[in-house]
Amino acid sequence: MIASAATVDLRPGYDRRRIRPPGTTQGLAAMHHPAVMVFTTGSTAASKAVTQAHYSIVLNALAVARHHRMTHSDVLACPLPISHVNGLEFGLFATLLRGGHCLLYGEFDPFHFIDTLHRHAATLATTVPPLLRALSSIREWPNLERLRYFVSAASPLPSEVLEGVHERGKCVVQGYGLSETMNFSTVMPYKVHAGVLHGCELSATSPYIPSAGSAIFGNEIAVRGDGSPTPAGEVGEVVIRGHSVMSGYANNPTATENAFADGWFHTGDLGLIVPSSEYPGHSLLYITGRIKNVVKCAGVSISLDELDRAVLEISGVDDACAASRPDVHRGEAVTIFYVTKLDNELDQQLIRGACARVASPSLLGLRIVRLRAIPRLRSGKPNRRQLASQAAQMQ
Repeated sequence: MIASAATVDLRPGYDRRRIRPPGTTQGLAAMHHPAVMVFTTGSTAASKAVTQAHYSIVLNALAVARHHRMTHSDVLACPLPISHVNGLEFGLFATLLRGGHCLLYGEFDPFHFIDTLHRHAATLATTVPPLLRALSSIREWPNLERLRYFVSAASPLPSEVLEGVHERGKCVVQGYGLSETMNFSTVMPYKVHAGVLHGCELSATSPYIPSAGSAIFGNEIAVRGDGSPTPAGEVGEVVIRGHSVMSGYANNPTATENAFADGWFHTGDLGLIVPSSEYPGHSLLYITGRIKNVVKCAGVSISLDELDRAVLEISGVDDACAASRPDVHRGEAVTIFYVTKLDNELDQQLIRGACARVASPSLLGLRIVRLRAIPRLRSGKPNRRQLASQAAQMQ
């Protein structure tokens, strides 16, 4: 794969690399051949096979490596499977292109993972929110002097997880992307001298959502609604175009055509973009939810992602996920699945009160179910489809 990437200058000092503009064709035929196919996690729909080209993979890997200042001396800890787009393209491709080392794990154990960060002097670690939550629950960490920061993606981090990592003197830099965009499309800016809190500021308009950062090289990010750009700070669908976008869905021209309406790849995620006063010239992206994670209860649209965040703010709640179920009176109703810390029982009135900040529990037809664990996909996202099926069967 890498040998085919003739138009990307891999020599030292690659900041001066030359990348052919999209309109040129000389020597590009082989580079735009399919390199790998990865599968979407299918959190809200059936999984699809994503075709990624040599050019797009290498370009995105170099852009990610450049953003994180990766060199041959870096050691990246990657507890994600390499069947996961993050594990494959950040863990392996970006690291190997810079001549660094990648730590891979057969399974994730938080105590073993934190110990290996120390023993192997890891400089970076790529994670997802559930893994960081497990790490933040460990009271004492070994000395992680060489670790610059954790990188997190897949879903927004709850504020208490960020604070737990901060208390141990480390930072979380959040990014955003999809299998269709070679993994990372945006990453939070980071400056070493700014200290452990830098990169984790919460939006003034969305206090429980950390920024996913700004577009990395090769990508253009926008938020659109009804076919046109939304004003700054207004929620719409996140769309992406540029060099690091998929060739299409394999053997699925209809899905490919639908995904690329108006020349942009439509992510299905909801978000807003706000110009940053701290980073002049940067506009920061905030992911607020997913279009398909909206239910209609008696004609009122309710965001399941907002309900998730509200419940996760409750002290004692370790994990939570809202799911829809059919309801004869409302059309759809909501079931909250939750997990408590240390197996303690929780007063359900606390959950009802948290949900009431989003919508009336009676409007939601709210039901509350305690689980030992929230089922999750390999991406780290909650398996909302499985929970919805479970909620429907419990009627």
